[in-house]
Amino acid sequence: MFNINGSNHSQLTFKIFLSFITFLFITDVNAQEKKDQWSGQFDIGGTLTNGNTDTSRLDAEINIQHIRGRVEDNLRIAGAFSKDNSNTTEQRFFITYESYLEIKKDLFGFSFVKFDDDNFSGFDHEIETSIGSGYKIINNENIRILMQGGPGFRISKQSKDSSQNLFESNFLNKTVTLRGNIKLEYEISKDLILANNFSVTWDKERTRVDENISITNTLISNISTRLSFNIRYNSNPPNFRKRNDKNTKILLVYNF
Repeated sequence: MFNINGSNHSQLTFKIFLSFITFLFITDVNAQEKKDQWSGQFDIGGTLTNGNTDTSRLDAEINIQHIRGRVEDNLRIAGAFSKDNSNTTEQRFFITYESYLEIKKDLFGFSFVKFDDDNFSGFDHEIETSIGSGYKIINNENIRILMQGGPGFRISKQSKDSSQNLFESNFLNKTVTLRGNIKLEYEISKDLILANNFSVTWDKERTRVDENISITNTLISNISTRLSFNIRYNSNPPNFRKRNDKNTKILLVYNF
């Protein structure tokens, strides 16, 4: 699946992460000395039916947050797999890493890196990176809204089954992007949280929109349930692919 030339792959990886690592190094030098804080969540959900219809589905995700001084790092790893009568209907794996630096009250800088491997998207894989600034529009005890944006870079490799020309499947598309993101977290009550994450990535060839809405309800202690609805929109998808992908999930959440 990952048929990138070794030399080119090393150069691309170096370029993508160089600005990210440099950003973290520079900002961490001036970070206030505070005790490190770690937290995280593990989500899992799935279904299994047997009989006239054999279906199975598994969703799993882990989120880890690390706060040190004025720097906050967030790692997200997620995967989804489903089958219907022995036919695979979904197979996706992605990783995101996002870092924030508090510049002054409600103003921050950010860096973002994402690797996405979705067998049904029409792309073998995509790598996206972005850097910029943001502002906390509302930041109080019950509701938090932040908006951020900046330039980025994306590398996409089209899959063979979505290409009319077999030679196109070996072509890596590299393009400059603009990325904007709005995040909302509203504590409706002590045990009920509404969250929304809306992002837009634009380049000269297509616009990508991701919308994720979730409601999390605490059951006992550090165990919760979560209902989420996700929409992914691609204005110019590869051949034989639709513009919209929708996904509804019910998950069990463990906070650590």
